[in-house]
Parts: sequence; C-alpha cells; structure tokens
Amino acid sequence: MHKHFEVLISYNGICPETGKEKKFKELYLFEAVSFTDCEAQAIEFAEKSLSQEFFIENINPVKYDEIHLNGGDYFYKCKIMSLIEDDSGKTKKSYSNHLLQADKFDQIDEILEIFMQGVIIPWVNKSVIESKIVDVCIDY
Repeated sequence: MHKHFEVLISYNGICPETGKEKKFKELYLFEAVSFTDCEAQAIEFAEKSLSQEFFIENINPVKYDEIHLNGGDYFYKCKIMSLIEDDSGKTKKSYSNHLLQADKFDQIDEILEIFMQGVIIPWVNKSVIESKIVDVCIDY
C-alpha cells in the first residue's frame, strides 16, 4: 500500500532578486511504500531536477485521502467533513484530508465542487490551509 511523504530538500542556488548565493529549502510530496523508497525517489528526482548539490533534510509521512491535481500554482490542504448514517440510523461525522492544487484561494470551492460531483453523501469543506508543497512527485 502506498503512503504519502513530505520531503524537505535543501540546496544552494542563486537568488533571482539579489543575484547572490542563497540556501533554498523546498517541500515536495512523494507517494511511496516506505521511507527508504521515498528517499530513493527523492534522490532520483533531485538529481534530475537540480544541477547543484542537495540534501534531503527531512521525510515526514502525511495522510491525504485524496489528491486533486489540476495544474495550479499552489497547493492547499482541505479538511472535508461528510455526514454518514450508520446501521442504527444515527448520523456520524467523518473527516477526510485532501490536497488540492489551485492558482488562487478563491478557486478552491469551485474546484472541490468539480472533484466531489460523484459523492452522494453530504459534505462540507471545514478548513483550508495553504501548503508549502512546491510540487507533487507521484510518478517517481
């Protein structure tokens, strides 16, 4: 079973604003079966993407029930609450974590509506937080 991991990669590069060397730290999301697999994917990704020396600073497992990629510039963490009726007829709240890609904050509700069209149970977007994730690297 695949899990999601946030990987912090640091490297030295030239700052576009100042033209001086600066240490950059960027957060990436990987899908892997283990920490070791994730680290191998992150190293392969960084070797292909970065022309300078890099360091894998940190690897953290994260729980996303759904990832909605649609080509936006930013990633947002959304917590969705669904109302589910159990066998006894009681309504229970169920929460799921979604990672959503959008160009701006105002688009989140519209994009969620599109992705959640097939869901027949009532749901509500309870919270949205802008993520520091730079890219989602699912194919590595």
